[in-house]
Amino acid sequence: MVDLQTYVDERAVGFISGTYSIEDEFDSYIAALQGLQIEELLKVKQAQYDRFAAAQ
Repeated sequence: MVDLQTYVDERAVGFISGTYSIEDEFDSYIAALQGLQIEELLKVKQAQYDRFAAAQ
């Protein structure tokens, strides 16, 4: 999770500041997120939220 958050934070700043081009580099950004197992993280976070919502 730490590696993923660091990557997202660095790229967000880069996209906002213009260091990275959204048009040219967004696809590789998404591919890198997939390589960092973002799909698995989303499944875990969704299950966590579902348990929380069911307990309310």
